[in-house]
Amino acid sequence: SQPSMNPSVSIRPSSHPSEIPSISAQPSIQPSISERPSNQPSDSPSISAAPSLQPSFSPSVSHWPTSQPSEQPSGQPSTNPSISAEPSSQPSMNPSVSHWPTSQPSDSPSISTEPSHEPSGVPSTGPSMNPSISSLPSSQPSSLPSGQPSEAPSISVQPSEVPSSQPSGQPSMIPTSTGVPTSIPSKLPSGSTKPSSMPSASPSSSAAPSGQPSGVPSDSPSSQPSTQPSISIQPSISTRPSTSTDYPSLVPSTSSRPSVSAEPSSAPSEAPSSGPTFLPSLAPSVSFVPSVSILPTDTSNVPSQVPTSSKSPTMRPTSMPSTSQEPTVSPTAAPSAQPSDPPTQGFYYPNWINEVQVCVNDGLDPEYMLEVQRENYLYRSKEECCSEHFWWRITQCMANEHPMWFKNGEKCDQKVEFEDWESRYTPADWDTSDLFETLEECCIAKFWYDIDGCMDESPREMKFTFSIDISTLDDPAHCQDADTIGNALETAINVGLLSNAVSLVIGIGCATLGRNPDTDSTECGGCLAGTTFTGDYDGTSVVEDATGIVSTITVEVRLKSDSCQDSSCFNGLYDTTVADLREFVDTGTLTTEIRDWAQERVPPVEHLWPVTVLADSYKQIAAQNPYVITASSSTGLEVTTMGSFDVDGVDWTQITSASDLQMVASYFESGIHQSLVDEGYFNEGSSLALTTVCGISIDSVVEPFHCSENPATAAYSFTVYLRHDADPAEFKNLIEEALSDPSSLQNIGNAILDSAINDARPGPLQALASMTMTSFSVVESKTKSLAPYFPDWVDKMTCINNGRQPVYQRQGADWYLFETAEACCEYWFNDDPLCGVPSSSSSLKFYPVNTLCDMKPLADFGEGEIEIFDTLDACCESKFPNNKMDCCNVEGLGGCSTSGILLYTPDWLHETCGFKDSEFVLEHELIYAYDSMRECCVQNYSYDGGDDCCAQSEGGC
Repeated sequence: SQPSMNPSVSIRPSSHPSEIPSISAQPSIQPSISERPSNQPSDSPSISAAPSLQPSFSPSVSHWPTSQPSEQPSGQPSTNPSISAEPSSQPSMNPSVSHWPTSQPSDSPSISTEPSHEPSGVPSTGPSMNPSISSLPSSQPSSLPSGQPSEAPSISVQPSEVPSSQPSGQPSMIPTSTGVPTSIPSKLPSGSTKPSSMPSASPSSSAAPSGQPSGVPSDSPSSQPSTQPSISIQPSISTRPSTSTDYPSLVPSTSSRPSVSAEPSSAPSEAPSSGPTFLPSLAPSVSFVPSVSILPTDTSNVPSQVPTSSKSPTMRPTSMPSTSQEPTVSPTAAPSAQPSDPPTQGFYYPNWINEVQVCVNDGLDPEYMLEVQRENYLYRSKEECCSEHFWWRITQCMANEHPMWFKNGEKCDQKVEFEDWESRYTPADWDTSDLFETLEECCIAKFWYDIDGCMDESPREMKFTFSIDISTLDDPAHCQDADTIGNALETAINVGLLSNAVSLVIGIGCATLGRNPDTDSTECGGCLAGTTFTGDYDGTSVVEDATGIVSTITVEVRLKSDSCQDSSCFNGLYDTTVADLREFVDTGTLTTEIRDWAQERVPPVEHLWPVTVLADSYKQIAAQNPYVITASSSTGLEVTTMGSFDVDGVDWTQITSASDLQMVASYFESGIHQSLVDEGYFNEGSSLALTTVCGISIDSVVEPFHCSENPATAAYSFTVYLRHDADPAEFKNLIEEALSDPSSLQNIGNAILDSAINDARPGPLQALASMTMTSFSVVESKTKSLAPYFPDWVDKMTCINNGRQPVYQRQGADWYLFETAEACCEYWFNDDPLCGVPSSSSSLKFYPVNTLCDMKPLADFGEGEIEIFDTLDACCESKFPNNKMDCCNVEGLGGCSTSGILLYTPDWLHETCGFKDSEFVLEHELIYAYDSMRECCVQNYSYDGGDDCCAQSEGGC
């Protein structure tokens, strides 16, 4: 029922058609189309038992065929009958019956693909000279067979399932030829004691041979081998195999699926071949499942002169490879003339077995997918296969399992493996389970009424990233290769981790790997950014020689703990995990795990077969302790303070090169850092860097470096991470007070000198020997929230950034989430001056009292006090503009900012002039204000030349 898997191909076809053409049980899927068809029908048309699925491109078609048969058929048949390209779906209810059939058969007899269920009531008395050929013969033999055999017997492509109980005594003069033998062997097979001396000109070709060998095999084999031997897809196993001859078969049989013995015989053959053939087989058999010998031949120190050459090597290496006890002293001088082709790589296909249910490319594609449903089930892209057939469990299909959070009783918990029905990523979220990427998201969604309680009861997770260097590994050619390599590396790395940790490869060479937040399918960036999953390739793995290439692999590790409740506990767990990983890398164990799994995996990952993880290549990149706020935390504030300090007594002549200046800068950074640590202002995630020295950028020094300032000024940038509800302004003030204190300046200077002494570089050490810190100032401070601000209408009635925004606000981010408190407050609480201000803030704010302004801590303001100002200037200018100078001069409030420019204005009551800062001159006074006392007196009191004004005014003219 299946076509030949390995048909013969003629390079010199005959000039005339065959007198006995072959009959195909399954026509070509892509038939040839003649651009100039003949105008006469074929004398010997081909007959197909399974016509093509598509009609002919150039059929002879009647433009107006009748929908019903003729009620008055002609007495004589048509000499050129029409052939309908679309016959009726039902047989005729009143077929025509001829009492006087023609003496000559029809030139174009009708061919029925569905003969009548009942035999004719008036059968012909003699055999037809040109019998019809039925593609679907009757299931039962005739009850009245003819006495003589037919001169032109019908040819059946599907013989009866039950052999005749009364076979003829003589063989047929023209035996039937069938491509589909009976599924049950004949009970009375013909047995020839004298087989023909010549092989059959048209031997039978069975696509599905019998499952049992012949009960009566021929006693005398033919003297000549068949020139067209039958080719069996599933050959039988002979109980009487032939013994070897001196020469191999000229046309040996070829099996694409050879028999495989699960339990080989305990004893060798009783009739083994006396010796190997003198010539190798011209057409050696090709096995997709090679046998494994339990008695291998003795080793040889000479390579085979004619090595076997497999056109289809196995997808997996043998589990019992042969091992030479005496290998050759040196490799062969020349490579094989027939090297093995690259291993074949199967398509991805959906495997619906319950315990699998993913797309695989293990080479075991079901036959119906390979032969009938290729377009529906076979894919070069794993992503395309998963999206089409396993969209409801895309995470499992793409092997993107990663830790996710879910409700477990009265807390949230975390796991990696989920059941089929536990899905997060489905089209339009129609079947989304309650799975969350972070603990905060889980607690907010499932325990919104007690988020703090959920956070306290649930386990916590620490994340850290590291990199390793792997030799003989090139950058992946496309994202599918990167995904395959990454998954294999994760499997090997996880062997070296504790059971509560899992690894995720996020970088391979120049390519980065991530997950689409909507579909959870793999997405590639870096050098693969903007490409599709298979890129410009057909999905086949691209494996090239990577000798001498070293690629950096970046890995994220997620480490969960049910017991750790503080930062020190997680730090200890982290230190242990990192120590184990370093040993795993440096001892070569990781290399072994990678290579072993790369070969055991189905299909294998050939990219990783030759790789080596370089010892001492482990590098720590970042770590995120759940109890420490850093740049990668989900909540908190990033406060960057910028300022400058002055240093005196530095011998800058000792510092001439860029490296020397950078070293001096590192001493300053170390000294200031130590002072901040001592004051309690420096945590694990903080950083400090000098940006300029003597006005020259540290990163762009032109040698020789030269500074003539004394004292010299250096600029710095200090970044620290605070709780989300901290007051950045208050922190800035505390830093400035702490570092400006004389004792703090002395401590900073001593710490800088200690760093130089410990490093013992002659030039920098001599330059700093007499150094002293003279001042330290904070110029400005910038604050960035690590979590967005959102309106809290349940608890605080203000804008907050604690990372606990409700789900509906996360989904409507454009409406509810803001980068700054000011933007959120302006949109949702524009009439509340305290919106966005931390409730615990001790910052001083100004407010109006009677005709002046006063100040108090922000936390002391009541709910009804809405007139709050950040500065005294703003309070006085807004509330008392006509009495601003008196308002600003209230003792103890620090005063208002001034311009330093004095203007002189008249006092009309006393006929004098006085002076005040230009900031306090009222608008109506400006037309009488002058830059000097004399000018004010002369211009405003001109009747006496201003003399009395000058004499009476304070300070005189």
